[in-house]
Amino acid sequence: MENNILRPTFTNYILKKLINGESINVYGTVDFDEYSCKGIGIGKSRLVEDLVLLAPTNIISISLDMNNYRFGKSFDKFLDDISKPLGNEVFKSFGAFIEGVKEKKVMLLIDNFHYFFDNDKKDTRFDAHFIDNLNSAHNKVNISILVMTNKPHTNYNLCVGNGDECRASWLVFEDIEVSELTHGELSTEVNKVFPTLTNNERVTIVGYLNGALSIAIIDKLKQLLDSGQSIDNLEILVKVVQKSCKKRYTKGGNIWLERLSEFKTWIPFLKGD
Repeated sequence: MENNILRPTFTNYILKKLINGESINVYGTVDFDEYSCKGIGIGKSRLVEDLVLLAPTNIISISLDMNNYRFGKSFDKFLDDISKPLGNEVFKSFGAFIEGVKEKKVMLLIDNFHYFFDNDKKDTRFDAHFIDNLNSAHNKVNISILVMTNKPHTNYNLCVGNGDECRASWLVFEDIEVSELTHGELSTEVNKVFPTLTNNERVTIVGYLNGALSIAIIDKLKQLLDSGQSIDNLEILVKVVQKSCKKRYTKGGNIWLERLSEFKTWIPFLKGD
């Protein structure tokens, strides 16, 4: 199973803390500009997936994505999603969830938690009381919590009412920056994702990866190869993907799928025609 884990050492380090009942904010810094996507494509979300894979069987892992609760009346869906893994009827509140699991060992993993902050379009029930409940859960010996953010949670504000009253996050979680991917971790990931390529081809891919964009490049390169893109000139293709990643990730969101058609103009050249 370890071969399927993106960051084995870091993931096991975080898992040990969660098993011990600690609550953590893991973050990866994002520095957006027109030609940079530092923090994007570093595989932060994979940490949540890998923790679920490695969690002991005596712990109930509840994995959520705050992106699913960014807008509108979404708090009911949140309550539904934290209730399902426990086989319970839907909890009426987050406080009821905390009390309802006191006989169980629970690991709550929330990806993209930055969408909770600086967001005036979310359900109003994601409020200051929700933060207080997270801190309350942190004090329970049977509950451990991981929230994933782009920046340390203290860099975000929670605004209430009409947005006139704002304050920095007061979560009491430990802040830990996600580790940079090592050459060995990237090599393992490339070998797993591209098993049909030759060793030299996989080495070529790894040579163009870096900590900021590596997983984004791997994901988009896989999309191209799965769609039948020629690999006769793999080195050129990787360069094109790398360049496009740097230019096409924007603060407004991932527009990769909209831009894949641009590669069609490269096909004759990539095939050597």
